[in-house]
Amino acid sequence: MKKKNRVRTSSGSLFYVFFFNDTATTEIYTLSLHDALPISDLFICEGMYGEQDKEEKAKAHKHMTFREAALLAKEAQVKELWLTHYSPSLVRPEEALPEAAKVFPNTIAARDRQSVELQFEEES
Repeated sequence: MKKKNRVRTSSGSLFYVFFFNDTATTEIYTLSLHDALPISDLFICEGMYGEQDKEEKAKAHKHMTFREAALLAKEAQVKELWLTHYSPSLVRPEEALPEAAKVFPNTIAARDRQSVELQFEEES
């Protein structure tokens, strides 16, 4: 499932959010990179597995690792990446965050009810 949403301020500025979950296939990666992701301010993406030794398991179940999500964020040049949808075996996702942050520094291990105050750049 993927969703693209935009938020418009009263002055007309836009903030783009892209949500990506349970869709780890080459076709989806390609479509996302060339369609919605490059204009996204916030990329909310599954990070089922933080451990690198689970890459094969992630592929088999069409999920992504933290590193794969970070690579997408970096290539698409989004502003911020929130990782979500963790495996039940990943009790402390923040401990796996440093590897993803090496690829894309502005990566957050999101939690239930995570929120952010949107900061819009006003257009001239």
